[in-house]
Order: sequence, then structure tokens, then C-alpha cells
Amino acid sequence: MSQPLLSLRELIVQSWRSYLAHWNDSLHVSYVVTVPALVGLLLIYGLRGVASANTLASMVGVMDVLTSLALIWVVVRLNQMYLRQEGGSGVTSEPLPLFSAPLYLSVLWIGLLEGLAVFGGCIFLILPGIWLALSLSFAQLFLLDDGLRGVKALAASAALVKGRWWGTLKRLLGSAIVFSVPISIVFFVLMLVVYAGVGGDVTSQIMSAQNGTPIASSGFAVAASVDMFLQSLMQAIALPLLLVAQVKLFKSLKASR
Repeated sequence: MSQPLLSLRELIVQSWRSYLAHWNDSLHVSYVVTVPALVGLLLIYGLRGVASANTLASMVGVMDVLTSLALIWVVVRLNQMYLRQEGGSGVTSEPLPLFSAPLYLSVLWIGLLEGLAVFGGCIFLILPGIWLALSLSFAQLFLLDDGLRGVKALAASAALVKGRWWGTLKRLLGSAIVFSVPISIVFFVLMLVVYAGVGGDVTSQIMSAQNGTPIASSGFAVAASVDMFLQSLMQAIALPLLLVAQVKLFKSLKASR
């Protein structure tokens, strides 16, 4: 017998309670996204008077790639953990391995297919791209929960959302706003503290780094690495809340079919 779909309020309340109950486990995973950025920041700061600007710029690029890979690992790991808490299938009932190459290759393949589909929708109009992005947003969870791969995971996600697109959008967007706004305010205050502490010159360099200005000096490389670390710190704090809400909505959508 199908169950009623969680309301936006129920989704927010249950997600928050789940986060509070498991915040320690969540942060033990999500902090990993900050490690490449922090190590890179310390290295770049230590080499700022020795290495050339080009070398430091290359280090910032490597730091960016490693942070992106860490982010993928954190998202998969948190989703596995939350699916297990929600009563996932046999795919997640075994002890979670630290790393599984086939699993992460499947995650990347699904991400590539999803990106191509959304890009194709955006070529015609923006709205088809938005519609596809939401319709396919649960594909990775179908991989982790049901073992579906590639196109099958995308098709399962689209079928899950079909007929409930607006309701799904309201719940995902509403919970994201509720959880993201307070975190964004805290992050903004943190940025102000950092800007006040490092001075006007470095602050202007950090803001230039945020705008994608090419790295032309060692000071600018340090500013870019500071900005990257602060962004990874915000991701480490926000991801657990956002992902637990998505997993709860995923499970509720499946149970209400």
C-alpha cells in the first residue's frame, strides 16, 4: 500500500531531526571535501616567496581538481549512509567500502549522461533543460539504492518524478532554501571576518579570484586558495543537510507510488 508523499514541512522537519541525530557521522564524511583545499592553501602559502606565479597557478588548478574529486566521494558516501538510515536495499546493506572503482565509474557515467541530457534540453530552450535536470536528479540514488546503472537509472528517475514534477520541485527547492539561507548567512559573516583580518589588498585579490581572473602573482594564488578553502568549508557544512533531504524525498516518492 502506497504512503502519502511527505509535505514540504514534514520533509524539512524530518531532515533536520535526522541531521541532528547523525551530525557527527555526517561531518566525519563531509570534512573530506576541505582536505585538498586546506593542504593546497598551506602549500601555496608556504611556497609563495619561492615558487613562480605560474607554478602556484598550476598548484591551484591541481587543488581545484582534487577538491572536485573529494566532493564526488563525499556526495556518494553521504548518500550511501543516508540510504542505509532510511532502509536501503541490499546494495547498501553491506559494510560501506572506502572506495569502489566500479561504483564511482558508474556515478561518473550517470553524471555524464545526465549532463548531456540537460545540455541537450538547454540547446532548444532553458525550460526543457530545467525540466530534465529535476527529472533526472534521482539517478545516482537509484544506482546506490537499486543498483541501476547508466540509462536505466536515468529512466527510473524520470519515471519516479513523472506526474509529480511540480511537487518534487517545491519540496527540493523549498528545503534547499530553508537549509541554505542560514548557512549562507554564517558563511557571509565568516567571509567578512576573513576579509577584515587579511586587509584590503588581499580582499580585493580574493574577490578577483571569485570572478575567475587569471592568477598573475603569488599573492593572488594565495587569495585564490583561500577562496577555494572557504567554499569547500561551506560545502562540508551544507551538503549533509541538502543530501539527507533529497534522500528522504527520494524514499517518499518511491513509497508513494
